[in-house]
Amino acid sequence: MMQINQDTFKEGKLSFGMSGSAQRNAVYAYRHIIFNDLILEDFPEYYLMLQGDMRTVQTHIRHMVEKTKFKYMSKFACSLAYTSLETVGSNEFEAIAKRFKRFLKQHSTVNEELRNTFLR
Repeated sequence: MMQINQDTFKEGKLSFGMSGSAQRNAVYAYRHIIFNDLILEDFPEYYLMLQGDMRTVQTHIRHMVEKTKFKYMSKFACSLAYTSLETVGSNEFEAIAKRFKRFLKQHSTVNEELRNTFLR
């Protein structure tokens, strides 16, 4: 049985399996569920925009890197990208997600930053 929130290592490097593997797909889905829940909690108007295909979602996340002032947004974005899941381990991902949740609640400019992110 596979543990989603448990890191695996191959030859001393963090590895979530090959592209298309069940483990990699599960980690990707799990991380996006957490990310989407963070957005849905305080900003439900943006939730539907994060339900598109992988390319569209990554574009929105890349815009968030550019337009929000969250210190760890670049690292968070890498941890959400299918091809670079290994840049952040599971524990570090969860720590960054908690920081992002606090960021969404504490900063008065977040709504404006997110609105700019999702403008087309």
